[in-house]
Amino acid sequence: MRTLSEFLTDEDRAAIRAPISQARTFPQIAYRSQEFFEFEVARLFSQNWVAVGFAGSLPHCGDVAPMEIFGVPLLITRAEDEQIRVFHNIGAHDGCPIAVTRQSQVTIIESPYHGWQYNLRGELVKAPYWDGTPNPELSYLRRQSADLKVIRSGIWNDIIFIDCLENAQPCLCFWRH
Repeated sequence: MRTLSEFLTDEDRAAIRAPISQARTFPQIAYRSQEFFEFEVARLFSQNWVAVGFAGSLPHCGDVAPMEIFGVPLLITRAEDEQIRVFHNIGAHDGCPIAVTRQSQVTIIESPYHGWQYNLRGELVKAPYWDGTPNPELSYLRRQSADLKVIRSGIWNDIIFIDCLENAQPCLCFWRH
């Protein structure tokens, strides 16, 4: 694993931490280097709460917003209980996205690839033809954890934060989901 000193010299760090009237921004490598971005993701973003959007952008029950953050496909929903939930936007059966476009006021999220359906709480409700029949019993799939995988999230000042790897310290200021 690379270290910060491989990207920033002691002079760079001193300039960044100087009093505001003398401080400089990060050097160009911090904004243009794929390696520096990967370093930040591994050492900073994956270890802390990260803002991914605004709760107000999903104002209605049934609003669904797929997105990608740092290469991780996410799915944000507002369920019928008004709660915002964040999931990995990956189908358990094939690894394809569950939602590919933003949707409003839906009750079911249907994967465009195989027609598997989930409610807004991420629970699998239909998996047509997974066993060759149009409406198979789902008890086996439920035992295999076929529901969407929840990502720990919280809301503060209308901002949705996630803890993708569940490494971040708990934050008492969040309204938890």
